[in-house]
Amino acid sequence: MQIDTRKQGDWLVYSISGQIDGITAPQLEASLRGTIDAGESRIAADLSGVRYISSAGLRVFLAALRQLGNDRFRLLSPTDTVREALDISGFANIMAISDSLEG
Repeated sequence: MQIDTRKQGDWLVYSISGQIDGITAPQLEASLRGTIDAGESRIAADLSGVRYISSAGLRVFLAALRQLGNDRFRLLSPTDTVREALDISGFANIMAISDSLEG
């Protein structure tokens, strides 16, 4: 898994690529937690480069959602495979998911 970040307006965008699974999820969780603890209040996770997500990865996003709230955390551009996992798990019903920050 690779993580890059960039500011886009008021948002900090995490561009994630590769797999988010039991091995890599702790790295993502630590990064998000550190960013939130440092005061970032609007975070988006760009999932256009993620080819697989496990339940461990979904839990990381749920934790961020609980810390920030639905209006300050969102998922961007999930791949078809990731979107299917979000739909099956019910996360698509509780998280903001869009193709861009404007959408």
